[in-house]
This record gives sequence, structure tokens and C-alpha cells, in this order.
Amino acid sequence: MQPHLKKIGQQILQLLDTQQFAVLATAGATEPHASIISIAYTDNGSCILFLTPMQTRKYQNIKRNPNVSLVIDARPASSAAIQKSCALTIRGKARDVLEKDRKRFMAAFIGRHPSLKTVSADPAYALIAVKVRNYAFTSSLHRVTNIHPKALMA
Repeated sequence: MQPHLKKIGQQILQLLDTQQFAVLATAGATEPHASIISIAYTDNGSCILFLTPMQTRKYQNIKRNPNVSLVIDARPASSAAIQKSCALTIRGKARDVLEKDRKRFMAAFIGRHPSLKTVSADPAYALIAVKVRNYAFTSSLHRVTNIHPKALMA
């Protein structure tokens, strides 16, 4: 792997390690929908997990169209430091976690968000896995690098 891509891969994993929330974008029947979610990741960043009530618009949108986008960012509190900000756009396909993966994925999610343990046992909630197709890492406000999740494992 090229040195600059290795560094970006490390920055992506650091962002996934330090940020617990993302904005999820789904496609509705007539308009997009965005919502904030609590996230965890598995499989070296190639799978993003979140929990959602099944009665929500985001869940219904995912069932109709599983293509989603997530944005995770580390923005400074003041505009003076905006050059130090970074953001990660994740594009992937969302689905309910398969039963065979549920225990492992739920452990990863609850390990990251222990306060959601009670909610996670509620049958009205679904654990969703987003299989990452592509990362777009933005740094220094304008520098965007696209990277495949397999590059994080190199």
C-alpha cells in the first residue's frame, strides 16, 4: 500500500474509534432522509453497526432501498481551526444483521454503547449492519481521498 493511503487508513480507523455517532442518509420514496445514529464497527471497519426501532422512517427506507450513506466527522469548535477538521463519508448497503452474526455484532455494539443494552433486547429494535463499499475521507477542508475498505486491512 502507498504510504499516503496507509496514513489515511489509519486516520479512518482513528475516526471510527473516537466518534460514536454518525449521520445516516437513506432514500425515501420521494425524498432523502437523514438522522443521527449511534455506531460501532467490526471487521476492521468494513462493517458499521447501528440499532434502530423498526417503526422509524430510516428502517422503512432501508427495507425499500438498502443503499445508504453515513457521515462521521471531527469538527473543531471554532472556525479558526477548520483546517484541522476531517470527515468520513461511508457508502454501503444496509441490512438486518443475520442471526448467525447477531451475538458477535451485538457484543461489538453494546461494548461501544453499554447504555443501550436494555434497548438492544427490545424486539421492536433491529440491529443493522452496513457493509462498506467505499470511504471518502476529507481532510484539510478540500482534500478528498476515496479508499476501499480492504485497504484498511493491508
